[in-house]
Amino acid sequence: MTMSSFVIPRANGLPTIYANAMTEADIPGMAQALNIDKTIHNATIPIPWPYTETHARQFFEFCRDYPADELAKGSRHLVIRLAKDETPHVEWGIGYWLVPSCRGQGILPALVQEVKKAAQEDKRIARLEIKCFTDNPSSKRVAEKSGFTLQGTKRRAMIKHGKFKDAFVFSWIPREDQL
Repeated sequence: MTMSSFVIPRANGLPTIYANAMTEADIPGMAQALNIDKTIHNATIPIPWPYTETHARQFFEFCRDYPADELAKGSRHLVIRLAKDETPHVEWGIGYWLVPSCRGQGILPALVQEVKKAAQEDKRIARLEIKCFTDNPSSKRVAEKSGFTLQGTKRRAMIKHGKFKDAFVFSWIPREDQL
């Protein structure tokens, strides 16, 4: 299963989700979306403020230039950002954000479910992890709705705006019954 493009039909009158890989044409829209307000910047670890087209282009180029051998395994970049392989077993770290007009519609839990399906199919994947600031209840809810287990709180996980911030660490283990 490639994660670069897929459709998620949904019930109960919720709109269908169409997920596609980012293209160069998305750069201005991404910069605009991340400058609507400071909510995403304040609630996420890596998003700078103000977010410029230069930032968006750097992110796009990082995704585009991801090593070819990694891309051959299946693209792992979409709205949900999946981290590089860092250990002999593969751990995917999931990070996400949505513009305000798209929040509260179940979009992120639906996308995380698709990532879980891909991880379930890829026998190399040992673990999925979501980290979010402890003062970000929306991201915590996404992890919980997606069936992730809260492993604990990473105290003083990082410094944001000159202050220490704690982060929740959630995990999901594919094929746990086969361990």
